[in-house]
Amino acid sequence: MKFESKFELGQQVWGTVINDKSTYEPVECDLCDSTGFVIVKGKDVEYICPQCFGDKQYKKLGKEMTICKTGKIGKICVEQYDSQYKNTSGTKYMIDKTGVGSGTVWREEELFASEEEAQRACDEFNKNNLL
Repeated sequence: MKFESKFELGQQVWGTVINDKSTYEPVECDLCDSTGFVIVKGKDVEYICPQCFGDKQYKKLGKEMTICKTGKIGKICVEQYDSQYKNTSGTKYMIDKTGVGSGTVWREEELFASEEEAQRACDEFNKNNLL
């Protein structure tokens, strides 16, 4: 059986990954003005705020796509499932930089033929997915 794939064996590709983008921000505190530190009169040092204890809170900023790897296609796999199964059919790849045979399996939509194409996809995704 002959199948069509987006990439060929040995072709250079750029892989992208989507991760949560987040930050840690100081909790609101009126004693230290949310800096996490206070200065005691007559001392030349900062002390951890006795009210908020310098605590920070996790804040999710959305999802961010970045280019994470480049390499050459070393393996192409086509997976097809009967409609009764919940698995998704598609073409998957392995690249030399992340291991061929026992490394990362890349979905077709995660790989791009040029760095510029991968960066455009990242820019477009990030424009719509960051808060």
